[in-house]
Amino acid sequence: MPLLSVYAATKAFVLSFSAALANEMKDKNITITVLLPAPTDTDFFHKAHQQHTVTYKEKKLHDPATVAKNGYEALMKGENKIVSGSTAKMHVFLSDLLGEEMAAGNARKQNEPSDKEGRTTITHEPSRREREAIHATEGDYQKGVRPDEEIKPF
Repeated sequence: MPLLSVYAATKAFVLSFSAALANEMKDKNITITVLLPAPTDTDFFHKAHQQHTVTYKEKKLHDPATVAKNGYEALMKGENKIVSGSTAKMHVFLSDLLGEEMAAGNARKQNEPSDKEGRTTITHEPSRREREAIHATEGDYQKGVRPDEEIKPF
């Protein structure tokens, strides 16, 4: 996932690790379920400094309660993987159909900065309150510097 490569790498690890654990635990009555959500209306975009992207500003963000419910229901059914949300399902389908290079190109477009007016705040109330608490206790988290930190050159 261009422009989010570390996040994508950790996500790929979790997916692979979860599949391996699920296989190892299948005879022990232990369920391992990995949740692959579509872009969700949480504080993630602000924490990842992605609030300026096409995805955040222009695309539909899924309801966190619905995503959590999908994950819980999949876990209770004993499923190993759940893709929650139409956007995520389409991404998985297109990746399988078109291959990694084309999927990466499409993902890059979604993660590039948007020059359009669009979403600027979180609409999910618990996530919005979390964002406000971060600002109140740590300063402008979006800029990545707390008020008591000195900006150091690379």
